[in-house]
Amino acid sequence: MRDRSKLIKLGLIGCGRAAETLHLPALRWVPEIEVVAVADIDLNRLQRVAERFHIKRRYSNFTALLDDPVVEAIAVCVPPELHGEVALAALDAGKHLFIEKPLALSLEQCDQLIQRATCSSSITMVGFNLRWHRLVRQARTIIQQGVLWRILQELYQRGWPHHLLPRVLPTLILGLTVDAMGQMIGYIKGAGNARQKLVHFEFHRERYLSRRDREEKVSKIEQQ
Repeated sequence: MRDRSKLIKLGLIGCGRAAETLHLPALRWVPEIEVVAVADIDLNRLQRVAERFHIKRRYSNFTALLDDPVVEAIAVCVPPELHGEVALAALDAGKHLFIEKPLALSLEQCDQLIQRATCSSSITMVGFNLRWHRLVRQARTIIQQGVLWRILQELYQRGWPHHLLPRVLPTLILGLTVDAMGQMIGYIKGAGNARQKLVHFEFHRERYLSRRDREEKVSKIEQQ
């Protein structure tokens, strides 16, 4: 039996597909967190999701959720064009913040969020989920150990066309991730913001694998 007084009380804003099929089911397995509130402007969706996951506190306006003193942390799962508005309001309300990628759709708003998070006492985290995937972590280790260079030398010696190697090597190491495939399907179908999501996703993955993100800071950084 969990001691509810020691749990982080989380409020989730945005009850769309990702929240209903990914975040909320996964949060059931995190013993330190209790989802105590949800918010969405679609009342039917709000009620369906809240009933499915047995969440009593339900808000049609996210600002009302932010005013709830029971809520200690916020998960921002709204469409990307709303990330900035909701995340800034959460920080202003003194809540800890988890925000889905991408951080925002404009550099100006990203800078504003970073500045506000840096000045806040709250902990802020962007949901780069692939950083925690065992295969991506293994791929990063392989790259750091120089294994890719040995593969490259072997392929050159075997006469592989030089212009194909940059495309072949990432596939050999990573393959296509489920997330990237999903974003690509969305892009092909013309889903809203799919292009921004896909580009952001692939750009971040390359930065993480090559360790070009070591100087990044958002609010507080906890050593892994």
